[in-house]
Amino acid sequence: MESRTGGGADRLLTLLGLLIDRGRLSVSEATQLLGIDRSNAYRNMKKLEEYGFAARTGRRYVSGRRFLPQSFLTPYAVAEFSRGILQELVRLTGASAHLCMLSPHGATFVAQENAAGPICVSQPIGKEEPFHCTAYGKVMLAYLPDPLRETLVAGIGFERFTERTIGSREELAAQLALIRECGYAVDEGEYHPNLACICVPVFDSRRVSVYALGLSKPMLPDRTLDYPKVYKPLERCAAQISEFLCAEADG
Repeated sequence: MESRTGGGADRLLTLLGLLIDRGRLSVSEATQLLGIDRSNAYRNMKKLEEYGFAARTGRRYVSGRRFLPQSFLTPYAVAEFSRGILQELVRLTGASAHLCMLSPHGATFVAQENAAGPICVSQPIGKEEPFHCTAYGKVMLAYLPDPLRETLVAGIGFERFTERTIGSREELAAQLALIRECGYAVDEGEYHPNLACICVPVFDSRRVSVYALGLSKPMLPDRTLDYPKVYKPLERCAAQISEFLCAEADG
């Protein structure tokens, strides 16, 4: 049978998306939708169950305790709630502020507020940027459950965009460890040349980093980001968005 999906990591992510969208899924349905044989569909479903992203109920599977994202809260609702928070960040720091959500191959922009001035950092809403060379992607990877992080990292091709781009799984793993130690991620010209970013995780009620909040500035002598100075307001603002996600989950 010819597969309609890519390799193992892509197939697992596609299956997880189908499970979240449909609410419940049988192995037979997964076989047809993924275009793979039944034994492969079964192994992939069992893998999701093993990692806690699926749970079996009779002949079907439903989303498990770690399913991602929280389907009852849309990115639009999160973006609307965050708009005033992004404006406050820009006022406090003078940098452009962005909110990204976790997606299968990187970080997707869902909201932004540009800093004033002749030079600012603007990203199209809906644009997806890679995990391995952006502060947004790296900080979400750092705080994901190990099985999901390993699956996502397995799908990274480590394409080089600049001379500073991370080029290997080992280099990425070392950076993720440092991010967990200090609480934030940075990138300086790793994806966009001459652009500096700092980013913190935004957690949902399961302590999964489903969003990331960050600041960006051009790498110019008079426009540098003072990471220690902007970290505290960035952390406070991320906590406000996390509280919103948790409150909606409890409600």
